[in-house]
Amino acid sequence: MTQSEAHSAPTVIRPAVDRLNQDISQFVIDTIEEIINTPLEDMLSVTAGRISEFFDTPYACIHFTKSLALPKSLAVNGLNHCPLATLAADPQKEAFMAMEEELNEFIKEQGQPLVHEPSLFTHPRWPEFLEYFNFRSGLSLPLRYQNEIFGVIDIFHTKDLNLRELNPRALNALGSCLFGAVKKEVLIKSLQERDDIIEAFARTIEAADKYTGGHVDRVSRYAQLIGTQLGLSQEELKTLKRAALLHDVGKIGVPESILNKQGPFNPEERRIMETHPLIAQGIFQDISDPGLVKALDGVLYHHERIDGKGYPFGLKGDAIPLPARIIAVADTFDALTSDRPYRSRLPLEKAVAILKECRGTQLDRLLVDLFLEQHVKN
Repeated sequence: MTQSEAHSAPTVIRPAVDRLNQDISQFVIDTIEEIINTPLEDMLSVTAGRISEFFDTPYACIHFTKSLALPKSLAVNGLNHCPLATLAADPQKEAFMAMEEELNEFIKEQGQPLVHEPSLFTHPRWPEFLEYFNFRSGLSLPLRYQNEIFGVIDIFHTKDLNLRELNPRALNALGSCLFGAVKKEVLIKSLQERDDIIEAFARTIEAADKYTGGHVDRVSRYAQLIGTQLGLSQEELKTLKRAALLHDVGKIGVPESILNKQGPFNPEERRIMETHPLIAQGIFQDISDPGLVKALDGVLYHHERIDGKGYPFGLKGDAIPLPARIIAVADTFDALTSDRPYRSRLPLEKAVAILKECRGTQLDRLLVDLFLEQHVKN
C-alpha cells in the first residue's frame, strides 16, 4: 500500500469520532477528580499520561509558556509523552525542538486549535517532522485562562483520526485546572522563599485602597515593636512580620467602591468588608509551609476582639492567637493616625486616648500598654 493510499483509508480508533466530544467531556471530569489533590509534579505527569491513553497514542504532551517561569524540573513533568523525548541528542533533535517551539508560538499567536497537516504550519521542516515519526494526524490546542494563553497541548497519532470536529472546550477546562495549580504553586513557593515577594504582593493589594498607602509597612513596624518588647524569637518575629504584611490581603475581593467610600458603610457594605479575613483564608488555604500557616493566624483573626464582639468568628480573650492580637493593636493605631475616606487622621493625643479606652474590650490590655510605652513617650 502506498503512502497516499494509506492516507485515503482512515482507521477508526477509540474514541470514535461521533462520540469524541461526549467522551472527552467525561474524560476531563474524571481526570480533574483524579488530579485535584495530587502534588503538582505528579499532576502534570498523570494528566499527560491520561491524555495519551485517551487518544490511544504515546505522543501527547503539555507545554507551558516561558512567562510562567516554571523551574525546569517541574516544567518537564508535562512532557513525558513528547515525541522528541525519544530522540538522542543530535543536530536533528535540536532542529526539531526549535521547530516545535516555533509551532507552539504559532499556536499562541493564532489562538486557535491547529490540526496537524503539512499545509497548516509554514515551518519548512514540518512535513519532515510528521514523516520522521510517521504521524498521520494530530492536534495542537492552545490552553487559555480568561484572555491569556498559557500553554499548548500537543497530540500526535500514527493513525488517521479526524480531529476537526473536536470541541476544544473540555480540554481547555482541563488546562485551566492545571494553570490554576501551576500559578498557585509558583505563588506559594515564592512566598515561602522570598519575603520581598510577600511585601510586593501586599503592596499590590494595598494599591487598590488609595487612602492606605504605606499602611502595611507601618502596621508591620508597629507589630515588630510589640513583638520585640514581648521577647519573641527571631523566627516568631519573622512570622509576625509576614502576618502583618499580609493582614489585609483579603481586600483583593472587596470592591474598590467600598474600600474608598466617602462616609460610613451601610449594613450590606459592612458585611462585605468584614469578609476580607475569610477571603484571605481562601486564597492561602492549601499552603503547607509551617511559617506561613502560623502567619495566617494573624491574617484571619486580626479583627477579633478581646470581648468576643469581633469578626469573623467572635473569638474571645486568649482564644485569639497572639499574632492577631498584636496586629490588632498596630492596625487600630495606624487607622486612627491615618487619613481615611470618612475622616482625617486624628491628633496623636486623641489616638492614644482612644487606644487606652479600647484596652480590655477591643484590644489586649498588655499589648496596648507595651506599644504605648515604647512608641509614645509619655
